[in-house]
Amino acid sequence: MGIALRWVEEKAIMFKVTTITNQTQRIGALDGSLVGPWLSNLEGRWDEERRAQEGAAFVIDLTKVTIVSQHGENILFQVFTEGARLVGNSPLARMVIRQVERRRNLQREERRTKPVGGQALLSVSSCCWC
Repeated sequence: MGIALRWVEEKAIMFKVTTITNQTQRIGALDGSLVGPWLSNLEGRWDEERRAQEGAAFVIDLTKVTIVSQHGENILFQVFTEGARLVGNSPLARMVIRQVERRRNLQREERRTKPVGGQALLSVSSCCWC
């Protein structure tokens, strides 16, 4: 019984990237666990895709991802902010995509309200009621 359990545990942490290419886009379909040692695989693939990008959009399909660690989400956030599009129709994929989009929106908001030249941005309107 211990052997079967061990096989299930090893299978549960596997990770695979399948790249599908057409004229307008490259799709990296992720399958498995986006955790631990598999993260360097994803980072390496993203670096390769960025260098090879010849006008084609890069899409990361998260539909078959089963687990995403915080570090995995951080990598997805990085590739998303660097131009990759995230897609997926599983509940986990949709949740991860929403989280990454929220982080990007928060980052944009922080940049918009960040002080310029050390000065706080204030919007002051004067009104005289007297």
